[in-house]
Amino acid sequence: MTLPATGTIAMDQVNVELQKSATALATLNDADIRALAGIPSGTISLDNLHGKTGPLNTLNFLATSTSVSSTIVVPATVQAGDLMVLFDGPAFSSTTGISGPVPTGFTNLGAGPTGGWTNGIIMSAKIAVAGDAGTTLTGANGNSRNAKVLTIIRGNVTVSTFNVVNVQASATNNDPPGFTVSSAGVSGPAVLACCGSSGTNVVNMWQGYPSTFTTPAFGLVTQAATRMVTGFSNINRGVASYDQRCDLQDYGSGNMMRAGYIVLT
Repeated sequence: MTLPATGTIAMDQVNVELQKSATALATLNDADIRALAGIPSGTISLDNLHGKTGPLNTLNFLATSTSVSSTIVVPATVQAGDLMVLFDGPAFSSTTGISGPVPTGFTNLGAGPTGGWTNGIIMSAKIAVAGDAGTTLTGANGNSRNAKVLTIIRGNVTVSTFNVVNVQASATNNDPPGFTVSSAGVSGPAVLACCGSSGTNVVNMWQGYPSTFTTPAFGLVTQAATRMVTGFSNINRGVASYDQRCDLQDYGSGNMMRAGYIVLT
């Protein structure tokens, strides 16, 4: 929502914009109202709140789509300002390095392994714009196999910026030892995004899920056929972030994991 650009503004509208009860006790001198107006001190009036939009506080999973080809379709429900996170898992018939590509308009948030393997994971994201809904994205195209999972997150207001932190990644032909994604320095709103893929088949998702090895349980788990599994959790403003343990079962070869926190404004 956004407060009216002109005319009268009532305090109940301001409360709602700040995701509080319309009848909550509030004054123009409250810190959150001053922050909304952009006036940290001095004289302030309701007129200073014209056209103001409240902060990004809460996140919800909107939709997902999956693919086992070089392309993937954006869900039709996507709106401008939604966050789109893509995990792409190409595999090739010979040893190569995985560094991209990512679809047009997406930001590469990390990819690998960059050499010595036939498969890998590419993590990328984009803030949706008008016209993205229903479009076809072109990502990596492995000549052996492909797997893609696109996850859409919507905030109480449009997402303005994103930045990935505390990235973890691993690659092994043996039983993956697992890793922990640190929450150090992470404050909500943020998205915890994790992916596992294999050179063979990922049939049982995360190891021991949801009770052991991969904990806490994710807010959303999605599987692309038997080739990739993702796990996501949303951290809302004011909610403590946490360390996430990720572990993939041993699928014989090319066991890959990649994860990190995406911090939003």
